[in-house]
Formats: sequence, C-alpha cells, structure tokens
Amino acid sequence: MSRSAIDALHAIDAKRSAVVADLKNQLLLQLKSTAADLNAIGGHVRIINTSRMGQLTDKPCKICGFATAPAHDGRKHVRYQKLGAFATFTAAELKDMGFKRIK
Repeated sequence: MSRSAIDALHAIDAKRSAVVADLKNQLLLQLKSTAADLNAIGGHVRIINTSRMGQLTDKPCKICGFATAPAHDGRKHVRYQKLGAFATFTAAELKDMGFKRIK
C-alpha cells in the first residue's frame, strides 16, 4: 500500500471517529432532555454510565486478597460460600476453576 493510501485511511478513520463522537454527544443530550421531561411529570429516571460495569481488573480480589490469571473478583466467590460467609479459594479450587494465583 502506498503512503498516500495509508494517510487517506487515517484521515477517513479520524473523520469517522469525529462523527461517532458527535452523534454520541447529540444522543446523550436528547437522553438527558427526555429524562428531565419524564422526571418533571413524576417519573424517576436516572442516567448512569455502564461502560465499565462488570469489567474485571488486575487488582487483587477484595475477598481473598490476591489476583489470579485469568482475573476474578468477589462475584466468583458467591458459588463457593462456606457456612454462610465468603471464603478464600483453596489451591485445589483454584486449579479446578482454571485460575493461577499471581499476587
């Protein structure tokens, strides 16, 4: 591919990104306006950002205090409750789930 073609593709991608960002902002403004209208007539509408909900991080788990590969968090412990309380995983449980302790 020639350099001019690559530059043209980068320009098109930049333009696409700008259009998408503009549309996103327009839709968010419409959504906020609609939510305000609904709240004004007695509704209970709240707009939240869910873009990071449910994503795992490489931070240590709050329950067991260590990170694993692949990552896990406190939700994984729900299936492994012992005597009504959350418990840390044993080495055997980690192996059964396919996890490796890294921290």
